[in-house]
Amino acid sequence: MRNIVIGTAGHIDHGKTTLIRNLTGVDTDTLPEEKKRGMTINLGFTYLTLESGKRVGLVDVPGHEKFIKNMVAGVSGIDFMMLVVAADDGVMPQTREHLNVIRLLGIKRGVVVVTKTDLVSPERVAEVREEIREEFRGSFVDRCEILEVNSGNLDSYKPLKELLNSEIEKIEDEDEGKNNFRLSVDRVFNVKGFGTVVTGTSTGTKIYEGDNLTLYPSMKSVRVRGIQNHGVSVESLEPGNRCALNLGGVDVKEITRGDILATPDSLSMSDRIDVNLSILEGKKKIKNNHRIRLHLGTTEVIGRIRLFGVDELAGGEESLAQLMLEDSIVGLPGDIGVVRNYSPMDTIGSVKILNMKGERVKRKNTEYIESLTNLLSGGSDYKVEKWLDENSSAFPTMKDIAIGTGSEIAVEVIEKLMEEGKVFCLSSIELKRYFHINYLQEAEAKVVEFLKEYHERNPLKSGANKSEVKNKCFAKKLKVKNYNEIFEIMEARGVVKANENLVSLADFKVKLTKKQKKVKDIILVKYKEMGFKPPKYSELEDLVEDKVALKEMHTLLIDNGLLIPLEKDICFMKGFFNEGEKRIRERAESSGKITLAETREALETSRKFALAFLEKLDSLGVTKRVEDYRVIK
Repeated sequence: MRNIVIGTAGHIDHGKTTLIRNLTGVDTDTLPEEKKRGMTINLGFTYLTLESGKRVGLVDVPGHEKFIKNMVAGVSGIDFMMLVVAADDGVMPQTREHLNVIRLLGIKRGVVVVTKTDLVSPERVAEVREEIREEFRGSFVDRCEILEVNSGNLDSYKPLKELLNSEIEKIEDEDEGKNNFRLSVDRVFNVKGFGTVVTGTSTGTKIYEGDNLTLYPSMKSVRVRGIQNHGVSVESLEPGNRCALNLGGVDVKEITRGDILATPDSLSMSDRIDVNLSILEGKKKIKNNHRIRLHLGTTEVIGRIRLFGVDELAGGEESLAQLMLEDSIVGLPGDIGVVRNYSPMDTIGSVKILNMKGERVKRKNTEYIESLTNLLSGGSDYKVEKWLDENSSAFPTMKDIAIGTGSEIAVEVIEKLMEEGKVFCLSSIELKRYFHINYLQEAEAKVVEFLKEYHERNPLKSGANKSEVKNKCFAKKLKVKNYNEIFEIMEARGVVKANENLVSLADFKVKLTKKQKKVKDIILVKYKEMGFKPPKYSELEDLVEDKVALKEMHTLLIDNGLLIPLEKDICFMKGFFNEGEKRIRERAESSGKITLAETREALETSRKFALAFLEKLDSLGVTKRVEDYRVIK
């Protein structure tokens, strides 16, 4: 069952930790420094059992402005927020900044809790309630209830517990259908007898004891040795839960807050990302190259903003932008991050990642801006298709597509596009690769142009060598089998003709003169007469006076597959070669093997031709030599 995570937010010393203690009986201030100073520095975690019997996680975040980055780390993965406002102080600076962070991360459910009501008059409480409504008018707080609690009266917490019980049931599982596990590490420590333990809120998909994960950005492979949820050991855990993972294969010193545990090969890393940047209302204008701190999950990275299409951005405005970061960040398209000024450190806006692999382009590059605009506005199907359209020249794998688009339904989208004839798959080898029909059409145009010129220069050649065509028309170096598939697809579409070695335009035919046709016929007649004892090339020269025409026609017959070259100066007519292969297969299958002498006998030929024939079959993978005989593979 997916658990819900509730977080606190609010100014320092407004009673967030006391609120959690009175709800759960647990003090989340655990550090000696926190006890001494009476304030939360780190993140505190516990759980609350509701009347329904459901357990929900509780995250207590620090309120002091110096620890906002810890607050952002704690808010990541939270479903429901308790915004705490002390009745004596009212709305304070960190109240506002915490709410900004909450809004930017897309949290839309919560409750406002007015604390310390026993310290002020009822009139003051009413005044604070009105201040809250006025201060946060237009935000999701407008729809939230405002409840009052008194730390000296535990009965005052009953309405809050009842509200949490009812509101939690309304939260939908946004992780449903996702395929990859992800956890942003917010704490890491060593447990005697167990080793390295990390905590965080899991997302994506279910995690199992024994699973192998990748630790980003170090790319270390780790194993889940144990899982705990609210202090209880479990063998597996649904996404959306607070959890502690006992890891094998990594030392506690090798992990820090901000690292990410995820399904292997499921995330991307980059120090240049394309985003949609939104600036909060009331914030000062920011200019191009503005220095910022990006908070993504539990990670903080310093960088600069390159604004696309504009030179500055005012509060309440948004723009496509590129973040140039001082360190690589781990993520996927669709991830939401919080942006703060480098100095002074206040929250100014948010970003939605559009592309993890930003290109070095000019800020007013209209084509690039248009592509990012399409990524921002398009649905999931569109984004997957658009990404593949733009990256087909690299022949991406399904993993590449999923990481590049951040789509959890990339497989389903690609399968649908293949059914519609918009996407093609190269599947001759285990690592399948994909490309869009637009790329195929562009490649076909290049191939057609190349072959037209080739046929004009070589009118008597049946086609260009496949390797020459791929080197001239394709940038990516693929396996030969993959290129053969591409030519097969083009042939099925009526663009080219292809055989084992050559490619030609679909409608191309070699046009021979009467003289050339006569030479061709002489060659074929001679090969047919000689059968399994084919003529040497010098014997053909005795029959044809025009040596240039002889060479052209002999080459043409080989290119067309009518003559099968075995070795230098030895060719077999196609019909005789096929018949010879048939005889050898039958002889070998009856006895399990065939010798050179038996081959010579089966073909009724000389030892020289029999040996050349067997070596050709070896090269084609029909036979395999074992000591002094052959077996059928």
